Amino acid sequence: MKPGYLRLFGVLLMAALLSACAAPTPPDDDAARLLALGDSYTVGEGLPAEQSWPAQLSRALEAEDIAVGELRVIARTGWTSEALLSALQEADPQGTYDLVTVMVGVNDQFNSLSIDAYRANLRALIERAVILAGGDAARVIVLSIPDWSASPAGAQFAAQRVPVEVARFNQVCQEEAQRAGTRYVDVTPLSLQMSEREDYSAPDGLHPSGEQYRARVDLILPEARAALGGLDE
Repeated sequence: MKPGYLRLFGVLLMAALLSACAAPTPPDDDAARLLALGDSYTVGEGLPAEQSWPAQLSRALEAEDIAVGELRVIARTGWTSEALLSALQEADPQGTYDLVTVMVGVNDQFNSLSIDAYRANLRALIERAVILAGGDAARVIVLSIPDWSASPAGAQFAAQRVPVEVARFNQVCQEEAQRAGTRYVDVTPLSLQMSEREDYSAPDGLHPSGEQYRARVDLILPEARAALGGLDE
């Protein structure tokens, strides 16, 4: 082999060895892990997944240079607080999440379940959420439940008692959030606008649209940013 080819072969061999020995790119340890717990109003019933508010919140955080490495959603249409608690225990998420959100209760109210049972289940959910947030209650956001009677579909059969009952459930929701020292975001007023804004309803006429979820994210984002403070520094 000619000297020139020998030198070229040596360079290529050395490059291959260096490449083989190089460590793989490590994951971004500073990227936030997000966990959203809830029901249809968290999963984004009737909409593409990317229009759900957890997905929109993740993108909003990214837009503010807060890297999001994982977004896990444990939510399903129709889940009551008891069903969500059972699902969370079964899923048994591992590790510490930088932000955990809890939004549940509308199906408890819809099915006329005990408000005392709701309080007990919500308290257990919040306690578990705080544990998953590394014991830091400030990294947990509890959201109020919507008044579904204001939606186009809900208005057709909802009794006048619904707003009163939703208010009672939300009072418990806020009390339990304050008791645990978590953050609390009231998104119920947005649901009341469904009777006035056509763009706030999903195709089923009952659940929120992506546009209403975007407005919800506007309310949640400041609390989420504060909860994640220092993560990107």
